[in-house]
Amino acid sequence: MVAWLARWMRRLRRGRQQIMLSLARCLLNIRTAPREVYNPSAVRKILILLPDSIGESLMATVFINLVKVQRPDIEITVASGSTTRAMLAGCDAVDQFISTDEAARPRRRLKLLAAEIRKQKEEFCLIVEMRIKLNPRILACLARIGGQHYLGYNKHDYKVFDLNVPHSPTLHTSERWLAAAEIAVGQSFQKPDRLRQVFSLPVDEDVELEVDAWLAANAGSGPRILLNFYAKASNRSFRHVEAMKLLRLWRTKFPNHLLLLLPVPSHESDVEKMAAELNDPKVVVAPSPLLLATSVALARRVDLILTPDTGMVHIASALNTPVVAIYRDNPENFEQWKPLSDRQGVIYTRPPTSPHHRVYVHEFDKGELVAHVERLLPA
Repeated sequence: MVAWLARWMRRLRRGRQQIMLSLARCLLNIRTAPREVYNPSAVRKILILLPDSIGESLMATVFINLVKVQRPDIEITVASGSTTRAMLAGCDAVDQFISTDEAARPRRRLKLLAAEIRKQKEEFCLIVEMRIKLNPRILACLARIGGQHYLGYNKHDYKVFDLNVPHSPTLHTSERWLAAAEIAVGQSFQKPDRLRQVFSLPVDEDVELEVDAWLAANAGSGPRILLNFYAKASNRSFRHVEAMKLLRLWRTKFPNHLLLLLPVPSHESDVEKMAAELNDPKVVVAPSPLLLATSVALARRVDLILTPDTGMVHIASALNTPVVAIYRDNPENFEQWKPLSDRQGVIYTRPPTSPHHRVYVHEFDKGELVAHVERLLPA
């Protein structure tokens, strides 16, 4: 009964979201500037509107770096939140960053961000918004900003966008940004053998030294495994009892491994509780509070990462660190966000029984996990 009610509520919420988006498209799907033929050589200022996430901001560095190499005269501005700002701290090609007060409610942040952009009193030649799906708040933000041209991904049905990267179900997000860069500068790029070579990661030398000192004091012998149990979405985060089962399984199958638990913000106490319950010298909590630079430093120094489909997958890809990633059984989502590391293992959760049925991240075959670890870290 409870599961049926939860599915019904999810169906209701999604239906309401579709209605609100349809209304927004009627009211806000307009061009604020006259439609002119896009001339790449005339572009001088680009604004990139990014979601505040590790994965999307890391993938956007492909666009930023490639555009800057071809057209160093273009001024690139990024508008987003604190997570994206931290991720792009290592990207020297960003000329300006616009953000809002993080204390503002999430529903108001895009409105405040649009107001902050308008304060700059700059007219952007090109505004880039590459989300797969739009919502009414994003449309309202785009309408308030006002730019000469808008570049999006598969937004042919929106009058706001006059430039589009065509949809492909097998197009990785990094390739989507590569295609956007080609449109922005009006020329094709020779695709690198590995797109991760174009990524930019933040590097803090002080944090790197601190992590080295912490590992020297806590690591001991054996392969180092970084375990991330949490994501923004609840169905991609491990429940405590399931995380404990996985930890006990790992300690049984691989007794020489040192397990480093990632203290994801807002879950520090959960991770501390796991380590206390196990009371095992081979299970330790990584340094906290966890900064993005700390995650990067740890990912650079471990032998393997286990994580759900989160930003840690993409940090591992950028560093080419071996990773075992857990994805929901959705082929298109996997193609868009799959890991790019040379050594990787992918585990799918069980398929949903209906479109509104929620499947949790721990619902996978643990035998697959053991097999991937044995393959990636042979004894």
